[in-house]
Amino acid sequence: MIFGLFREARQLQPITAKEVGRDHGPPLHDEEAVIEEFEEGRGCASKSKERIRLIASPAGSVNQHFSTRIRGWFWTGLGLGGFAMAEGFHSERAAVILAGGNGTGFGASPRAMAGEEVPQQFCRLWGKHTLLEQTRHRAALLLEPSRIMTVLTAKHVRFYEPLLSGMSDEQVAVQPLDRGTAPAILYGLMRLKKIAPDSAVVLFPSDYFVGDDGGFMRHVEAAFRAVDARPEETILLGIEPTDPDPNYDWIEPGQFLTNQCEPVRHVLRFWEKPAPGMAQRLLLTGCLWNSFVVVARLSTFLGLFLITLPELYHAFTTIESELGTSSEGARVQRVYSRISPANFSNEVLARCPINLAVLQVNGVQWSDLGEPRRVTKLLGTSGVHLPWDSTSIRAADGEGRT
Repeated sequence: MIFGLFREARQLQPITAKEVGRDHGPPLHDEEAVIEEFEEGRGCASKSKERIRLIASPAGSVNQHFSTRIRGWFWTGLGLGGFAMAEGFHSERAAVILAGGNGTGFGASPRAMAGEEVPQQFCRLWGKHTLLEQTRHRAALLLEPSRIMTVLTAKHVRFYEPLLSGMSDEQVAVQPLDRGTAPAILYGLMRLKKIAPDSAVVLFPSDYFVGDDGGFMRHVEAAFRAVDARPEETILLGIEPTDPDPNYDWIEPGQFLTNQCEPVRHVLRFWEKPAPGMAQRLLLTGCLWNSFVVVARLSTFLGLFLITLPELYHAFTTIESELGTSSEGARVQRVYSRISPANFSNEVLARCPINLAVLQVNGVQWSDLGEPRRVTKLLGTSGVHLPWDSTSIRAADGEGRT
């Protein structure tokens, strides 16, 4: 029955924008049509129950019929963790920190200051710690350090090697190549599966600023509690926006989940870098910035990969027994030489929106530092003055290394 369902999924075509427009109002990809909805005063409230399950994505999504059938029995049927939790259940918890990208969103200034192109996760904007170190310290407020997996890329070795003090080999996954966020996350999850197979996992980018680490991690804890109560859910953290920044990715939340103690809502859709006018409307209607921090059970994450990127999933499962052994490096090198780049948000989450939810983060200053102007603005509002010179932003391998 399970394999028949997968055959069915391959035969079914994704719902197109034209079909969505015919059955449920304007196409989800059509910004102008959605703007008209807002102007007519309907906004989010007009979306039908079926439409709540769809997320705008140029690549389409897993067919609605297939996704609906998954809800009832799929996770339990595959043994991937879709079971009811006892009241008060507290799952084992773990994290995957993504630090393998090129991370050059700062612009030219930091690269010029360092004398070369340095990924931003290895830069020090203030204080003595890199953004990666700050992310690890933040995660350790809630999680055991032995359950924090950091995913790196081999070509950055001289930037990250000084930062590995106190970390065991079990806590580090080094990719031979950067193939995007989907392979990086899957590699980290497969490594975590060896040491914490029954855990709930939070995914952290390592190149953003958080003004209140404790406050932010309290929201992560709330997301963990929500996953304990609803283990089928995948929960993103959405940041309460302070301005209509069109260069952020946005989340449009829907109705609150029923029987849920945490303030968690269904995800209606993603808006990837909307036009300025649309960003203003998203701000006014209560939409959220996407932090790309995601919480789910490890088994749920693996199930999403199995559904959306089965070839990538099977490439890693074939070497699972060799992870953590002396042959891991060679086998992982072979896998990465054969796989194509893949983006986790676009090719996993947006293709399988069923059971995708968002928890709003309030009262915490946050920035993804993706543009120099955000860094300048952040330094101004934080009261810290760091001029753009060689002493202000230091690369991890440069002056001031800890």
